[in-house]
Amino acid sequence: MNLQQTVDMLFQRKLDDRLTFRGLKISVETDKGSVREGTDKNGHNWSVKMKHPYGYIRMSEGADGEHVDCYVGPNEDAEKVYVIHQNDPDTGKYDEDKCMLGFDSPEEAKEAYLVHYDKPGFFGSMDEMTFEEFKEAVFSTKDEPGKIEANVPTPLQSTSSLYMDVQPTTKPPSSENFHRVPDPNNPNEKDDRFLDVTKRDDPETQKWRAKLTTKSTPKPLSWNRVYQPVTQESVSVPYGTILRGRR
Repeated sequence: MNLQQTVDMLFQRKLDDRLTFRGLKISVETDKGSVREGTDKNGHNWSVKMKHPYGYIRMSEGADGEHVDCYVGPNEDAEKVYVIHQNDPDTGKYDEDKCMLGFDSPEEAKEAYLVHYDKPGFFGSMDEMTFEEFKEAVFSTKDEPGKIEANVPTPLQSTSSLYMDVQPTTKPPSSENFHRVPDPNNPNEKDDRFLDVTKRDDPETQKWRAKLTTKSTPKPLSWNRVYQPVTQESVSVPYGTILRGRR
């Protein structure tokens, strides 16, 4: 929107008030209790008494090429902002955003929006975001005009991606973490952790396993003498006395 378009728009949109909502400069076109009216593209005359102040956020530009519109609720300390993506009731396609500031719940925000329309089809969907997220998003429209949407994390941004590979692969992620996968079809495979059980009766496999067993099994100890238990000769033994016995 160039400078001339901005000036023309400001002259066309008369204001009832100006206010600041937690750092957002808002021009109020229709204050609470005032009547907002007009004629749509089909010649339908509409009129509504405003339940909440309605206007636009300065230093912003919505998808329709004008400032981002908003309704201002009673609670300036509300934690969330609810962005309603309004549709064209005739086509059902997205038209522009209406931002609900100062409302305590999505139900309250939706009800406050719908009460200002005399026919269905305007409400499309609604995004919920924190006030700080909304403030950053709405100010970014000055340089990049468009739809204001909540930042929904992708699978790679979600916490679960820290523990799960989103796109599993058979290739190792790096040579440092490389682990050789045993070949279950090779009868001479030395690592039998993944050996197919059907291969364990194979003669070559049995031979290989017998060879491994021979190598790994310790030889039994050989004894030259058989020792008899030691019998104690003394009944009472002073501390430190070395016992002697007979075999």
